[in-house]
Amino acid sequence: MIHTLLSHGGFRTIGVLLLLIGLAPTGMAEELAITELRAASGKPYVAEAGRFVPGGLQYIDRDYTFNFIPESLKGKTVIKTAGNDKFISEDQPCLTFRVNVPVTVYVVYGDKLRFLPGWLREFTDTRWKVTRQDTNATTLKGYFTLFAKDFPAGAITLNGNLSKQMAEDPEFKRMKGGTFCMYSVVVAPKP
Repeated sequence: MIHTLLSHGGFRTIGVLLLLIGLAPTGMAEELAITELRAASGKPYVAEAGRFVPGGLQYIDRDYTFNFIPESLKGKTVIKTAGNDKFISEDQPCLTFRVNVPVTVYVVYGDKLRFLPGWLREFTDTRWKVTRQDTNATTLKGYFTLFAKDFPAGAITLNGNLSKQMAEDPEFKRMKGGTFCMYSVVVAPKP
């Protein structure tokens, strides 16, 4: 049973009481929290709320920065992965994390890669693009597509970046994966 409390001035404080017992009034959404973030490689991936912005770093081990980002995703949470984890196989877990609310996970995947990992085919190609800049603006500008999938609150696992087809690609072999990129992850709470 919920009782209405009255302060000395006679004002109702039912909203505060509901917040204290976890029954937030309508319209007060729970803030996204990402916990238990782990990379199979053991590298210290980082989830940064509000940092999917132009000028924000893409990886924990590169100085590449995001350049163009679709307006509707600016300021969302980005999980910075490691560029050197690009060789983790598509059939192996790459990263896991937990979310406390239903979310849409966006995988930022390089356009120059001709073959998607099998698990990423379960995501929707949004046709939204992201660009990134190297620290030397004349040498590299990457183009990426955002792939989206909705998840309920709970554990999320994303597999590795390297598809079997890409690993067998003659150009990939010739370059020893040198121009190949790791994906990044953006997480947005469902409205």
